[in-house]
Amino acid sequence: MLLKLDIRRETQVAIQARQELVVVMAILGLLVAAFGFSFNTWRKRYYMEGDTKILYAELTKARLEAMKRKKDFFFNQPSDNAYAYAIYEDLGTASAPDGDGKLDTAVDVDGTTKLPYAQGQLKYIISTATRRFGFDANGMAFGVNALGFHSTDTAPVLYLWLQDPKYPASTDNSNIDPDYDCLKLKSTRIHMGIWNGTTCAEK
Repeated sequence: MLLKLDIRRETQVAIQARQELVVVMAILGLLVAAFGFSFNTWRKRYYMEGDTKILYAELTKARLEAMKRKKDFFFNQPSDNAYAYAIYEDLGTASAPDGDGKLDTAVDVDGTTKLPYAQGQLKYIISTATRRFGFDANGMAFGVNALGFHSTDTAPVLYLWLQDPKYPASTDNSNIDPDYDCLKLKSTRIHMGIWNGTTCAEK
């Protein structure tokens, strides 16, 4: 009789333990789902803001180097890779020590193979209305025409914004909600901001 009672008691304890385990697992599942989603969103925001700051730092350095070396520095986005960028120094010759004022990505004016001054690949797509622009010896931003030379617009307002490849039709990054996701380049200033679909709102 005592043996039967012990077996029943152990069975009840085991059933209760299983029920408690099911409840705990259910709670854990809900927490994982909630925090997993939050972590994924946070990770995307972190990377997008990081990419924006990388571009900001690279362009600021290019501007400073242009003034320091008294040469043009060019930003170029390859037509076959929307995630990549490269910055080129306008090298020169004895007759033209400050370069020829032209973006060369293969062979420079002196006939040497051209290597980027800096280059990189981001985690998000770099979207821009113009893939090429530069900074002159005075640190002024300028546009680049189809031939690679300075355009007539010597004081452009240029925008670079980052785009999530999973949402190519989206006009902004409200699904990620980053603090920064774009750059606004004026002739003498570079600002980080938020892309609202049409412009980079400075922050």
